[in-house]
Amino acid sequence: MIAIHAWKQHRVLAIAALTLFGSVGLVAALQVEPTYESEASLFLRLGRESSGLDPTATLSEMTPIYETRAQEVNSALQVMNSRKILEAVIGVIGAETILNPEQFNADQWKVALRNTTWPELDPSIPHTTNAAQEKAVEAIYQSAVFEAERESNVINITSNSKTPELAQAITTTILSAFHAEHVRLNETSGFHFFADQVQQLQRQLNGARDAVASRKTSLKVMSIPAARSRLESVLTEIEKQLNAAIPQLSGAKASVMVLEETIPRLPERTQPLDAIDELKKQLMELQQRRGMLLTKYTANHFRIKDIGAELQLVKSQLDDPSNRNSANPALRELEVSLTEGQQKVAETAATIQQLQNQQREVRSELLNLNSAETQMAALEDRVTDLKQASLKATQRLEQARVLEALSLQRISNIRIVQPPTFNPLKMGPSKTLIVGGGFVIGLMAAFMLPALWEFSLWYVSTLSLSSTSPAATDPTLSTMS
Repeated sequence: MIAIHAWKQHRVLAIAALTLFGSVGLVAALQVEPTYESEASLFLRLGRESSGLDPTATLSEMTPIYETRAQEVNSALQVMNSRKILEAVIGVIGAETILNPEQFNADQWKVALRNTTWPELDPSIPHTTNAAQEKAVEAIYQSAVFEAERESNVINITSNSKTPELAQAITTTILSAFHAEHVRLNETSGFHFFADQVQQLQRQLNGARDAVASRKTSLKVMSIPAARSRLESVLTEIEKQLNAAIPQLSGAKASVMVLEETIPRLPERTQPLDAIDELKKQLMELQQRRGMLLTKYTANHFRIKDIGAELQLVKSQLDDPSNRNSANPALRELEVSLTEGQQKVAETAATIQQLQNQQREVRSELLNLNSAETQMAALEDRVTDLKQASLKATQRLEQARVLEALSLQRISNIRIVQPPTFNPLKMGPSKTLIVGGGFVIGLMAAFMLPALWEFSLWYVSTLSLSSTSPAATDPTLSTMS
């Protein structure tokens, strides 16, 4: 009853409130523009982006999976919602089209999407912007929603716009830009690195093989074990000969020593006068006659020359062994034995010296062969290691080539579950509801404002009456009370 009485007293205020809020609702309904929504879903499966070839750590074939799937999905959400993805979308659609959806041309957008190289995604290009682009980025940022359920590998994308065609175009462009960026972020840049590694290892392997061949050529052997076996056989034979020659040399020296001690004790001759004594007597007489003639004649005189010829004849007869038959035969035999013994000592000593030289040479060859075998083993081990390293590098090169081919063809672990939808139904608030809401608020205000106004008047009057009472004006009464 009080509210109705207040409304009657202040019906002008109530009608004004109803009219005001109804008008506001009507104006709001006229200002609201319809929005359209486009949805899409992505599935992020386990792929090479989770484990791939790492050229910075070549000790292992593959890098371990070091992040959870939830981290991978969250990372994908952050990349998808990044400014560079939004700017890439604007680069294809156009800032003016984003701000003025009625300018959208589907054919031009398809051509631009097909021919774009995504320069906004290239980190080497300096970033530039303008006011229209900033407004467009903010518009897409406000209209695009990216979300994923917990424990799920599916990412949902929702875009709103004033036309269904533009909403679908925005969602499609976001998917394409994210796919290109996802491939770029996860691509392996190790192909050229591993190609250089393979070339370097191949050069080193060829050098090691050449070193092995050169060392074999310098050794002049086909097989080191066979050469060692041959040298060991030669060394064994030389040692056998030395072991036999050294006692022979000792025996020959002992025999020579005995003969040298025995020969001086034997008489020179067994007869007092013999033919050689007669020849010696003739030689002496001829020498005396030549000396007497030299006192009378020169050396070129014919008598001197005749005496010289006779001297030569006697000397030759004296040197003839047949003229020594009268010498001691035992002495002659011992002298012959001594000569043979001395010759045998010299020959045996020379043989031993030669064998010792050969022994030193063979031992030196064996030492060189052992050293060469060590070097050859090192060289062959180097060849083996380089072969294994080259094989591993070649395998990594092939993996890097495949990964690079996947990147060039934009093959990734992203799969589209739900393609961008085209929804012609309006997703914005209903104008009827806005107008109705305005009138409902107006009716509520029409009843509440008069009541509040009446209550405020009563409250003011009450305050004024309390201020004019005697207790309020007389301090004595106020104290007594």
